[in-house]
Amino acid sequence: MTKGTGHKLNERRYWASKGIDIPERFTIGQYRSGTDEKSFTDALDDTMRWLVGNGANFQRMMAYVSHGRKAFWFAMAATGHVEPVELDHDDDDSVVFAYS
Repeated sequence: MTKGTGHKLNERRYWASKGIDIPERFTIGQYRSGTDEKSFTDALDDTMRWLVGNGANFQRMMAYVSHGRKAFWFAMAATGHVEPVELDHDDDDSVVFAYS
């Protein structure tokens, strides 16, 4: 076991001991097209289609996309879409702010 692997296991153990659920990495597939750019766009497109097709929760989604490194990742909540809370309409003119 290398030093990096041991560190990774200890890091997972640390967060798990704090009660934080650490999801496992999930790989959609490997893509090899005629060019690196085509492989990258095919993989990104298929991943987005998979996420939409599986009811992914896109609220507060975090994404990293690097064409230079030919890498991307998405992080999102495990549950599906949640409708926003409907706010009461406030007709009180005393709380209206005017910006100039």
